[in-house]
Amino acid sequence: MHYYNTLVLLALSLPLVAHSKSIYIDKSCTSRSSWDDDWKETLKLAKRARERMDSSTDTDFEAVFKRVFQTEKSSDEGKYARSILEDIEGLSTVTDLKKSDIRMFCDNDKRWGDARANGGWYDKTNEMVTKNEPSCLKDLALGRVYERKAKAPTDKNSPRAGHNPDRVVVTICDATFVSQEDIPLRIDKKVEEQDLSDMPINYLSLTVSQTILHELAHAVSYAASDESSDKKLQILDLPDKEHAYGWNNVITKEAEMAVKNADNYAFLGKWAVAGDMGYTLPRVNEADLSDEIKKEREEDAVEGYLNKFTDITKRMLMPLVARAFSS
Repeated sequence: MHYYNTLVLLALSLPLVAHSKSIYIDKSCTSRSSWDDDWKETLKLAKRARERMDSSTDTDFEAVFKRVFQTEKSSDEGKYARSILEDIEGLSTVTDLKKSDIRMFCDNDKRWGDARANGGWYDKTNEMVTKNEPSCLKDLALGRVYERKAKAPTDKNSPRAGHNPDRVVVTICDATFVSQEDIPLRIDKKVEEQDLSDMPINYLSLTVSQTILHELAHAVSYAASDESSDKKLQILDLPDKEHAYGWNNVITKEAEMAVKNADNYAFLGKWAVAGDMGYTLPRVNEADLSDEIKKEREEDAVEGYLNKFTDITKRMLMPLVARAFSS
């Protein structure tokens, strides 16, 4: 995760993000035995979140979205969030590294090599530079998106020439693929068969797919803004590394910051897939709840507890089905 430390106030600037971005996935990722499942699950998180946002009857996910982004789906911020999910869902995998918009590596940042004598690091594979130590060289880092390019060669025939000028590079660190204290790395059949009732959503937050989705939210946001024509990552880790990650931090942000914080997208995707498993946030606004029950449910929602409920759309159909068979 690319840590940013900023004290500037966020202006509401939601640039339009170009669709159909291309992604090159390096063999350091595809050679991993679990990669196909991890990548498929990542795209599923984005797709199911976007599909549930588009549903007019999925009131459970509507409540989840409002909790995560502090706004309605129909707001400008909501439309921007949807565009980010759609861009991730629509990524086109390509084999031409130089032409790709996004490059993904799982090499634990080994391609950077040692620090240069004059300072900083240089990635000759992608023609990128960084003044700070590559993130995977730090303990517990899960991933990073790099956006700073090396100076382009003047000779167009140079082997260094020809890179997409709007490229960004994602690294997924080795730590992402290592299970911590039996916390699942993917939502496989074993997880689906567990009773996750009253488990916090953070229990599912260290899946490989959630880290990849987090980094892709950064990557696809690379664009110009209303304030500047210079392209840069619009979705960051805000407001700082201590308060950017995890459910408890995600839900405390105002809408303007929430749509520009990568972990908000990661958790939205996870709740979308949790919904497919029959779990949602506690239903705080159900009719006829006592004040005491409503307070308890609100407290559970703030903690992100998974609650097992009949799918809201199926629940609405049950009385109709019962009447049909009784007539």
